Amino acid sequence: MIGCLAGAAAAEPPRLEIPIDCALGQDCFVQNYFDVDPGSGASDHACGPLANDGHKGTDFRVRDLTDVERGVVVLAAATGRVASLRDGVADGFPDELGTPGSPGRECGNGVVLDHGGGWRTQYCHLRQGSVGVAPGDAVEAGAPLGLVGMSGLAEFPHLHLTVWHGERAIDPFLGPQQGVGAEAGCRGPRQPLWRDEAMRRLAYQASGVLNAGFASRAPSLRGIERGGYGEHPPTTRSDLWFYVRMFGLHPGDRQRLRVFDPAGRLVMEWTSAPAASTETLWLQPIGRQAPADGWPAGRYRGEFILIRKGAVVLESVAEAEIR
Repeated sequence: MIGCLAGAAAAEPPRLEIPIDCALGQDCFVQNYFDVDPGSGASDHACGPLANDGHKGTDFRVRDLTDVERGVVVLAAATGRVASLRDGVADGFPDELGTPGSPGRECGNGVVLDHGGGWRTQYCHLRQGSVGVAPGDAVEAGAPLGLVGMSGLAEFPHLHLTVWHGERAIDPFLGPQQGVGAEAGCRGPRQPLWRDEAMRRLAYQASGVLNAGFASRAPSLRGIERGGYGEHPPTTRSDLWFYVRMFGLHPGDRQRLRVFDPAGRLVMEWTSAPAASTETLWLQPIGRQAPADGWPAGRYRGEFILIRKGAVVLESVAEAEIR
């Protein structure tokens, strides 16, 4: 990551706006937060599990690579000046591109804005060729910087935002007081950098459904990340699969998936055992081979619920026309 000038003079921190043009909780999500655990574990600012050990930013993800293709705009979180940028790094899965390490280029295509007083914001993993600013440009809060991509060290399409003060990365949900006082980490003092409206829109979402759909073959996480299985829809003679990809599976959670045929008859049902561990990203499919006389043609309905501590905390429905 790119830091800032050490020993910068004290100054009021910038107040931040949402740095991505999307409907949070609907077509984009915060999947990974800043790791505020001072030890070897990981915790987000809400004392939840949506952080990886040592992660020093906030990841605003889109559903899949079809969103990258259509273009989701990255916005300046605060008024500032372009301090540096990079463009021209290819988008894609690092292992497939042959760049799994790429020292010094983990951010991929990115922009760094200087807000004065040692405060900077860094925007990573932008789409190749999308950066629309130049070094030295003055930008207002909300100005477009580029498009969400999957360049650099990224396993899913997203914007990674890091806030810097000097050489120190700051969690914008806790602010500069993070780690100060007797209580550290998620139970410590907080002075959020987000503006009030941004904080409202960024209400913590512990779990969410990214994709739900049908396919004629067993789905994979990477296949869904590429845009789902629209090219492989089920037919009356094919296998029938229903899948849900979600984030924020917690220990003890139970999942239930059911599929109904056009007449409303239950054709598949599966309920999981309690989850054994936290999973930031999780795929659950169920499937069956076609019966000897084929599936009845018509509209099929898949239903998903997530049960936590005896209560339904997440639901999703998908439908598919089988011809």
